[in-house]
Amino acid sequence: MQDEDMVNLDFFEKLFENYPDLVFIINAEGKFIKTSKGVMKYGVNNIDDLIGKNIFDFLKDEKKILVQQQLKYVLSNHFTKIERIEFETLNGNQYFGEITASLIGNESENSVLILVVIRDITKHVHLERELKENKKMFQLVIDNIPQYIFWKDIDSVYLGCNENFARVAGVEKPEHIIGKTDYDLAWKKSEAESFYEIDRVVMELNKPEFDVIEPQLQADGKEAWLKTNRIPLHDSKGEVIGLLGTYEDITKQLESRLALKESEKKYKTAFNRAEFYKDIFTHDIGNILQSIYSSVEICRICKDDPEKINELDILLKTIENETNRAARLINNIKKLSKIDSEEKLLKSIEIHQVIRNVVHELRIKYLHKKIIIIEEFIEKLNPVINANEYFEDAIYNIMLNSIKHNESKVIKIKIRTSLLTFHNHYKVKIEFIDNGIGMLDAQKEVLLESRNYKDKSIFKRTGIGLLLVKKIINYFDGEISIKNRIISDHSKGTNFTLIIPFKLNKDY
Repeated sequence: MQDEDMVNLDFFEKLFENYPDLVFIINAEGKFIKTSKGVMKYGVNNIDDLIGKNIFDFLKDEKKILVQQQLKYVLSNHFTKIERIEFETLNGNQYFGEITASLIGNESENSVLILVVIRDITKHVHLERELKENKKMFQLVIDNIPQYIFWKDIDSVYLGCNENFARVAGVEKPEHIIGKTDYDLAWKKSEAESFYEIDRVVMELNKPEFDVIEPQLQADGKEAWLKTNRIPLHDSKGEVIGLLGTYEDITKQLESRLALKESEKKYKTAFNRAEFYKDIFTHDIGNILQSIYSSVEICRICKDDPEKINELDILLKTIENETNRAARLINNIKKLSKIDSEEKLLKSIEIHQVIRNVVHELRIKYLHKKIIIIEEFIEKLNPVINANEYFEDAIYNIMLNSIKHNESKVIKIKIRTSLLTFHNHYKVKIEFIDNGIGMLDAQKEVLLESRNYKDKSIFKRTGIGLLLVKKIINYFDGEISIKNRIISDHSKGTNFTLIIPFKLNKDY
């Protein structure tokens, strides 16, 4: 053998023995023919003790079949690689190796040998397991956080999320969101577009966005409101590589806030209405008491003056009327309160019959006045509405107002009914047109809009009775309007108009 060959042989021998990975030469049956010194790190005291043993003695049973198959593969294909295999050393320890095997003998000369290199990847496997456990722990932590968490790459493609987010997004498990975009999830297209645009702003400007209020259609159909935070994520060089997002569902808070505002609005409205009623009541009851007091004072004067003794009957009648007026005022206040608190129980009521009943009652009450009632009821129409006894109170108070606030020698009240049709729905229009003293526009506003005025004289002719009318008509889903009988002159009388839903008589 030449010197050069001797040098090469010596070099390869030393390389074989001292190679950092485990190196073996085995025959086709798996018996060790030669091995590197590296085996001594795995419980082998003497290399010679390994020669003649079989590689399968160091494999777990479930891996033996796999290695046998791969060795057969080497015989026909000259090379194979097994990425991960678990071994058991002579001292009982386990380690993981990556195996490569190459055919180095000549099968035709019955000298089939296989070169096996095993790279120890135990640390890598343990590190991988630790990483997997850490990832599992991280996922467990974020899955138990009540907030909704997600993270995306630079293209707004999802890389992960917690269970809360997966649930509302409509994916079965957090890992199923990987690779999806907002367009693949449960939200509306417009919402997905909005989410994408905000992502772009955060990543392109490299600036976080906090407390962004956004709507979101969730997988269960819920329309939610979110308070969202987005923070850019960076690599080791500080370059933006994606974003982390968190949000909380603030739907209940918003609903509670809106409910509170609505409650405050209702309370304020109720308070203003109560103040308004109080002012009118104070005004009306003050007038009544003043009238009674004046009558009492005049009675004291008349009782000692024989010439005026006959006026006592008139004064007593005035006191009686004012007392009745006070009783009616209190009764109307009670009805206003009851309408707000009572359950709406309605029945069928014939409008024309109610009007005629009220006309009859008022004629008896005001026998001393000349009153002409003109009925212009629509022919063959007998309108029936869903109402209750309050409807008669409304008609009574309108007509009473037309009589009381009328300085004409002959009081005229025209009552007209007509039919209105709205897309197969019917309403009856009832007009009470009088020749009384009329109403100022401010008085109409007080009644129709429940406005309060510092000038208490505005309350004249807008007492509790007409407020009760408005309340009752609204209670029956109707409308009320007040106009001048003669448009250009409010002092020539008033037209009270009611519009109420009704059902036609079947004979009409």
